[in-house]
Amino acid sequence: MIGQTFSHYKILEKLGSGGMGVVYKAQDTRLGRNVALKFLPGELAQNRQALERFQREARAASALDHPNICTIHDIGEQDGQPFIVMQFLKGHTLRKYLGSGPLDKENLIEWSIQISSALDAAHDKGIIHRDIKPDNVFVTDSGPIKLLDFGLAKLVEEGPYGSPAELDTQVEGPLTAPGIGVGTPYYMSPEQLLDKELDARSDIFSFGVLLYEMATDHMPFQGQDLGAVFQKILNEAPVLPEKLNPELPDWLGRVIQKALEKDREVRYQSAKELLEDLTRLKQGGNSHSQWTTSTPPKVKAQPSIAVLPFINMSPDPENEYFSDGLAEELINALTQLKGLRVASRTSAFSFKGGHESISQIGRELKVDTVLEGSVRKAGKRLRITAQLTNIADGYHLWSERYDREMEDIFDLQDEIARKIVDKLRLGLEMDSQQPLIKRYTENLEAYNMYLKGRYHLNQRTEPSLLKAVECLEKAAAEDDGYALPHAGLAEAYILLNLDCPLLPGETAHSDTHSKAKDAARRAI
Repeated sequence: MIGQTFSHYKILEKLGSGGMGVVYKAQDTRLGRNVALKFLPGELAQNRQALERFQREARAASALDHPNICTIHDIGEQDGQPFIVMQFLKGHTLRKYLGSGPLDKENLIEWSIQISSALDAAHDKGIIHRDIKPDNVFVTDSGPIKLLDFGLAKLVEEGPYGSPAELDTQVEGPLTAPGIGVGTPYYMSPEQLLDKELDARSDIFSFGVLLYEMATDHMPFQGQDLGAVFQKILNEAPVLPEKLNPELPDWLGRVIQKALEKDREVRYQSAKELLEDLTRLKQGGNSHSQWTTSTPPKVKAQPSIAVLPFINMSPDPENEYFSDGLAEELINALTQLKGLRVASRTSAFSFKGGHESISQIGRELKVDTVLEGSVRKAGKRLRITAQLTNIADGYHLWSERYDREMEDIFDLQDEIARKIVDKLRLGLEMDSQQPLIKRYTENLEAYNMYLKGRYHLNQRTEPSLLKAVECLEKAAAEDDGYALPHAGLAEAYILLNLDCPLLPGETAHSDTHSKAKDAARRAI
């Protein structure tokens, strides 16, 4: 290739290669400038899927004009070899700067701001990148960061991120084999793993993974195999970044945690919002001495709570599913409230069966309050106790005992949630007739079987996953319009496909995958 001319571009030297392209330095003989030519590898040039992805990159990136996005000059083909003409950059990918300790704080913030700015520009055009990782972030010798490789970019038809009119809609569509998610596994968002419809918030999660890596020199989700990694992305909170890098300010750690929220409704809702927080952090700590002392104005303390798993006081130990389920339902409901930070289920449940004091748990989870309680279930009768503790002084803010019938469980959950809102003085405007906890079914048996299914699903072993499928199928049979059992079935089948691909009597890996997709469709 060296010395050959493609159109009016003369190949000078090879710069690098990857799975989807070989990049050369070339001279634009018409304009007298150096450019980079990216060729689709010969073995993929005849592959329609690979060619579409290659063309997608050119169209997506060419629609963007931003100082932190690599410029696309042209696209062409010669002798059956398609190529993209790009801005020639001097420097290295971000990968070169990782692996030898956390980035220094100045680069950490400055580079993060530039990456956020690039994502904001892409999202504003209705484009999501879908493959944010160190290899696709280029640190130029002259200073600016450049976001690379829009080969997996997707056009968002509608949404709050701007009009996609400048991008040819032919780039829309799947470009990976059935059952294989797009993106790089360690950086994929929960919704990517679950094959859900993606929006810009998926990029924010992936960038949160990258930001965590930049700040700590560790990946937030690690495991012996991809199945273990996926399980952690879906269900486990990462180690607090401040624990891995004690010099990291708490408020920057909170920004990273917000970007990594598994529920995208709780995550940063736009790259612009994340960019604004990072910019304020920079303004609040411009010198090295300020990093550990200043507190930026935007990241201010909010009321916070952890809901611990309720203790099962029932005569039957198998009723533990109900006490765990009650705590989970409260976590899910409280997470929806604006102005309240809620510790994740994984973080709170990690203290189950432990001997730590409430004060210790609160400090460990960095929350102001902790809700704990117990459940005694005998037939259709329930006795539930709940108490809300203030971590600062160890005193109860509220405590109550409820003796109710099983049929009152939805009203009881809502009553507890309202007590918490009142005691934490969240100042929410609430309709007394509108429940805080959404009821997805009125069928108590369906609800009961769903809680059992979730309990077994959270155990993450092959026997428990099979038991979860059994319970969730029963819940769905009781109320086919109840979406949550179908969503749980989709998750269970995905995990079975990853960790123990064959169900009894099944003979192909595609069985669990097709069942997962069918369950996901029913849940929507």
